[in-house]
Amino acid sequence: MRNMPPADELAHVRAEIRALRAREAELRDGFLAGRLDPSGIEARIRVKQSRRKVFLRERLPTRLQTDPALWETRLCRVVQVEPLEGAAPSAPPGDEDDFDVIEPW
Repeated sequence: MRNMPPADELAHVRAEIRALRAREAELRDGFLAGRLDPSGIEARIRVKQSRRKVFLRERLPTRLQTDPALWETRLCRVVQVEPLEGAAPSAPPGDEDDFDVIEPW
């Protein structure tokens, strides 16, 4: 796969990542539901429960949620993959800009 234009390689890598994430979700659901054997040859799966604090900002008064002094607009750069006309798609349409945005909060 490395012997291709970088744009095509990125499109293929993102398609593989989507497929891997989908498979991970299937396996995770199976382990959480107890449908899959947690013992393997190279690894063992342990399902644990943990507690964590979650900030519920929707419970803040509306005046704070909408106060412009508490918000800022940030510019971020995004690398999008756009299939060329007539090219075989490496990803389903609409998934070209599949990325995670992590906001500090």
